[in-house]
Formats: sequence, structure tokens, C-alpha cells
Amino acid sequence: MHSADLPRVTLPGARLRQTLDVVAIALLVASSGLAWMQSSLTATPATNQPLWLIVDVSRSMLAGTPSRMDLARTGISIWLGKHGNRLPRPTGLIVFAAHAHVVLSPTTNSRLIGSQIARLNLLAELPELAPRQGDRSGTNLAAGLMLAQEWSQGATTTTWLFSDGDDPAFQSASATTPLASRAWLVGSTEDSHVIPNTDPPIKSKSMPELVNSYTVMANTTLAGERPPQLPMLDAPVTVAAHQALPSWLALLAVFSLLLAAIPRRLAPVLLLGIAGCGGKTDAETAREGQLMISQARQLPASERGALLRAAEEKLRASMRAPGTATTDRLRDLVICLLEQAQSEPPDLKAASLAAEIAIRLPPELGPPLRARARWLASQSSHRQNQEQGSDGPSTSEGNGDQPGDAIDPSSLSPSRQAASAADATNELPGAGRLPVVADSAIPQNLTPDEAMRLLAAASRRLTPPSLPKRPKPPTGVPDW
Repeated sequence: MHSADLPRVTLPGARLRQTLDVVAIALLVASSGLAWMQSSLTATPATNQPLWLIVDVSRSMLAGTPSRMDLARTGISIWLGKHGNRLPRPTGLIVFAAHAHVVLSPTTNSRLIGSQIARLNLLAELPELAPRQGDRSGTNLAAGLMLAQEWSQGATTTTWLFSDGDDPAFQSASATTPLASRAWLVGSTEDSHVIPNTDPPIKSKSMPELVNSYTVMANTTLAGERPPQLPMLDAPVTVAAHQALPSWLALLAVFSLLLAAIPRRLAPVLLLGIAGCGGKTDAETAREGQLMISQARQLPASERGALLRAAEEKLRASMRAPGTATTDRLRDLVICLLEQAQSEPPDLKAASLAAEIAIRLPPELGPPLRARARWLASQSSHRQNQEQGSDGPSTSEGNGDQPGDAIDPSSLSPSRQAASAADATNELPGAGRLPVVADSAIPQNLTPDEAMRLLAAASRRLTPPSLPKRPKPPTGVPDW
């Protein structure tokens, strides 16, 4: 008998193991291919180098119609609007005259930068920019560039300069002065304009040679009497978000090989263990219970019961571990029970249980919630008696606060005895001091004499006896 004639026997789980082996091999091939493709791609790395807008707000920038400051403002505003609400690079704003001042540190919020660009005229009046003793002129192009370098703490930065170059002292750049990456010369280089509010009138003309001395390779654009046109910032292109995909595929392949290697009986145990690792924490369970309470409050009273009972289970589950019964969770549980007591039909046991749990709350929270729970329990008991047509005292489970309950202190549970003791300690209104009054659903008629007698007794208890009035001694002061 040849081996080919023998029947083929498939071992239990062999097909599943073969499938897992195929999946693992496919995942390994895919992860290797993606890793090779990403290594061969050339991506432009994202840059976080800040860009500084350095704007001249000296007095000469007010010359011309429209003024040179308005031209710079319009050009920058148009450039910001083209990028939308978010800039591709962090951008800061510096204004300068005789001295420089940082208006905004680098940010990508274009609206915030635009709001400061719109108030350049107000920024020009800052006292930090005014000339001081020893200054040669009211325009210092080096001040803004040096401040940008100091603010960046030596990191590589890009600086864009906007100025008319009008400096009577003509302070050209020194060897230690940082140079601007680009510059825009605002204003005419041929016609002179009178600076407003100057007596005698002072004329100003744009000076490209001065701005060129502060710009790398004299990279200065003559904007003239039109708004400067700024280049768009390129959005960074990167593949960093996809670099983790090959690693995840490789991990899935290893996991598939492990499942194929372990015995068949241990596979469900391993899967259950992995699923259990992602279980919800006690805090998450408590938050679910709080959310259920909020949702139940939005439902009619007759439809709240099921959702509130589910919330109670969630809150109790979050306090099963030792030390998890915090004040917040106990308070939420008491509130959930109070909501159950106010639902339709009312739950008398929920109100009584809320009163017992409220004992464990601190003094600033426990007494108000406990008083609310006792009141709801009495209302629910009275309503049940009315529905049953009972004329005598209530025979339901009492808590010592319902009218007509005769309670033996020795018959109370330890927690109920603690509740009574806590009530007496906190001196709640009426705790242990009200007489026992029989609760009856049928009103009893009183005769006129009995009614007058009861009213007189009540008046004597409420009104203290008046003392005889004594005559006031004469003061000797005449009546004015």
C-alpha cells in the first residue's frame, strides 16, 4: 500500500495556523516595501525657523499720500489674507524708530498679526521707540535687526525689513550688525514729500543705498508708491506621519506568528487577556454614570427609572476597589438615588438608601442631601398610603422621620443608628423633637370650641407674654 493511497488527515487548527502564517508573511513583505519606499523618497523637511517682519514706524514714514506707513500696512495685510487664518511658519512683528520693540513673538495666527499691523500708527507713539539722549537720529535700522537676533537667541531666522531708508545721520551697517534676508523700500526715490506736523516743513525722500547696506547681497525691492508685494510662504512637505506604518505592520506580523505558534487551547486565553488589558478604568466608569444621570434628567419622570438604575450600577462598579469610594463618587451615587426617588413611580427604598449613604459625606454636603432624602421618603410613603387607602399609621419601612412611625432604637441597623446619632449631632430641623402625630388620610372635623381652644394654645406658644410698660424718665431736653 502506497502512501499516496492513505487518506489525508487534517489536524485540528492546522488551517487556521496556515492562514496566520500567510498573513504574517504578507505583512512582513508590505512593511519591508513601505520602509524601502520611504527611505528613497526625498521630502522637504518641516521648518520651525521664525520669520520676523521688521517695520519702520519713524516720523518719515508718515510722508506721502497715501503715507509710506499705509503702503507697508496694505502690503502686509494682503500677504496675510492670502495665507488664511494660519501661517505655514511662525511669524513675529518688530517695529522700530530710534529704538526697536517686539510687538508679537513668532506665531502662526495670521489674524493676530493682522490686528497689530492695522494699528501701526498707534504703535509709532510708543515711548520705547522715541529718541533718547545721545541718539543721532530718529531712524535706526540696526535696532530692529539686532532685536530679532537677540530674541531668537542665536537660532537661524529670516528677517524681512520694510523702511523708507530716510536717515539724516546715514548710519550704515557695521561689521557686527545682522543683515536682513529681504527688504522692501517704501516710497519714491525721486520726489520728496513733506513730513506732516513739522515746523518748519521737513521734506523726506527714500534712500535705497542705506537699506541695501542692511540687506544680504543688497536684496532690496523698490516698492515705490505702491504696496509692497511679498512672496508666499511654502507649506512644508513631510512624510513623518507615515513613517510609523511599517513598524505597525511588522508588529502585526510578529503577533500573527505568535498566534500560530501557541497551542490551540491557549489562544482564547491569550485573546481574552489582551482584551482585558483595554478595560475601562474606575474613573471612566464613574464618568459614564454621571453622563447617564444627566441624560435621565432630560427624560420624562416616567421614563427615567431604567437609565437611573443603570447609572447606579456604573457608580457602584467604580467603587468596588478599595479606596475608590471618594467624596465625589459618593455624592454622585446619592444624587442618582434621589433622582430615582423623584421618578415615576417613586422609589421609597432609593430615598432611604440615599439618606444612609449621605452619612459618609462631609458636613458641608451630607446634611442637605440627607434632609432631602428623608423628605422624599416621607412624601413617597404618604403617597403610597393614599393609594392603598390606609387610615392608620404607615406600616412601610420607616426611617424615624415619617409621621406616625414608632421606632425602637434597638431594632435599627447599625447604619440607621449612626444616621439617627448624626441627625441629633447636626441638629437638623425637627430631628427627635417633634411629637408623634398619627397620619390619617381622612380629615377630622373639629367643633368651634375645639378650634378656638387650639388656636388660643398656639397663640400662647408663639407670642411671648408682654411685660408691663414702664414710664420713661424725663430727659430734661426740650422737644425741638
